[in-house]
Amino acid sequence: MKVLFVTDGSKFHPSTRIRVLQYLPLLTLDNIEFHIHFRILDLAPGFLNYFVFFITKRFFRLSLFFKIIFYKYDIVFIQRAIISRSELKIIKYRKKKLFYDVDDGIFLYSLSYRNGFFKMVSAANKAIVSTPFLKNYLGENQKKAELVYSSVDESRFFGVFTKSKTKIVIGWSGSASTLKYVSSILDDILDILNNYSYVEFHYICAI
Repeated sequence: MKVLFVTDGSKFHPSTRIRVLQYLPLLTLDNIEFHIHFRILDLAPGFLNYFVFFITKRFFRLSLFFKIIFYKYDIVFIQRAIISRSELKIIKYRKKKLFYDVDDGIFLYSLSYRNGFFKMVSAANKAIVSTPFLKNYLGENQKKAELVYSSVDESRFFGVFTKSKTKIVIGWSGSASTLKYVSSILDDILDILNNYSYVEFHYICAI
């Protein structure tokens, strides 16, 4: 069996690591062949890198089209990305199985992504989602859905977790584009911090 993984981000992207990369050693153990198609490069901010990003993203898009046409894969696993209707037709014509993985409902706020989401789910043989909300959101396509939580491999982390009796930490992690959602509840967070001295707010943001 051969599997083509099409990731939404680079190898450093959190969802790519959690939804795809961490499972690859298990496929190797079962002698399943696979190839990873990263849709973008991970580049530092800057005008030159922005130009490189723009060019390489288009090149990767074209190379994916040729992989779908000419390479023999049994399964095409697409992580969150939306491909064209022509590519979906080619996958069906070549009798490849299509698995579509979505792990973040925030994209559904966009009408264009929401339409693409249902297009992908309708074409997929199996839809893999990370939350019960996303599974229910599929409506009549729930029968093809598989719920796989975005799990963390505990064997990679060491130490003993101890719950503090004197401090409570509110944590948030996200990207620069999602800061607006924190801003929408910022007054509430500040109200808590001002009234409860034992509460702290920690955040991690990728920019």
